[in-house]
Amino acid sequence: MNGRGLPAASLPGWVVLISLAVSLSGCFSGGKSTACYKPQEYHSSIEIEKLQVPDDLDPPNRETALVIAEGPRATEPVPRNQPCPEQPPDYFGLDSEVKVAAAPAAASAAAASASADAVSQGAFRDERAGEWNLSLQAVYLGSKSSSGSNGSSINVQDDWGLGFMVGYNFTNHLALGFEMNFLEPRYDYTFVLDEPDSTPQTISEKLTMFNGLLTGTYNVLEGPVTPFVDLSLGLTNLDSNVADGPPTTGCWWDYWWGYVCRSWWSTYSDTSFSYGGALGIRWDINSAIFLRASYNLLRIDTGSSSSDPTLDMGRIEIGWRR
Repeated sequence: MNGRGLPAASLPGWVVLISLAVSLSGCFSGGKSTACYKPQEYHSSIEIEKLQVPDDLDPPNRETALVIAEGPRATEPVPRNQPCPEQPPDYFGLDSEVKVAAAPAAASAAAASASADAVSQGAFRDERAGEWNLSLQAVYLGSKSSSGSNGSSINVQDDWGLGFMVGYNFTNHLALGFEMNFLEPRYDYTFVLDEPDSTPQTISEKLTMFNGLLTGTYNVLEGPVTPFVDLSLGLTNLDSNVADGPPTTGCWWDYWWGYVCRSWWSTYSDTSFSYGGALGIRWDINSAIFLRASYNLLRIDTGSSSSDPTLDMGRIEIGWRR
């Protein structure tokens, strides 16, 4: 490789409380009650003598006065085994108070019930279409070994890296995104100089790997949990971090540090075309957050006569939906 430069869910609690309040309000409402065998306040109501008002005072307004009808009255509750009669008048104003208080609660409970029905009938349907996704990736690279001519070989150790992806969902099934990820696995490179009686030499270093990929995604299902397939193509930059020649040195005057000199080394590096695919599963936790996990294969086209390396990779992502 030749190159230049160093690398760089559930319903909210308030809905449950409102639903419970509405259910309990039926115990106090003015509808026909099946518990009329219980003692009622009106059972103890009696007619009292009219108020005697002196002649020099105005008599009270008796238009709204409670009048107890004459004749025999039931003074005992209705037996349990007998049907309930019509409910008596609302003498104590409980009916109107409960109805006024229950009206907004009933409306909220109805809206919550409709929302729950919508979720149970597929609230995630058509939800991905037309939205942007941004995700952070934890990228795993499996170990890789390869042998070359004249006893040369390379052994790349497994490693974890980081990445991100930005994508757009055209439909619930189809999405297109761009991803970047960065890894620095350690490697051992063994080579033999093309000289008589030369012995194998081994270099141990860090390999800097940078991938920039355009990725198309097909989500198999429309719901919140779905398998998916990725197809990717892009560029991969590999830097051995091994100098390919003498350093370049530059010196300058610094106001604070005085005369300063620095050296830079050019390294063996290369940028190659790469392509691959992935199988995974996606879970839309809610309308704002999703998770993805996948197994990936990435093939790097080095353009050499030897076989191109194929890397085993895995990704775990947490993403945001917008």
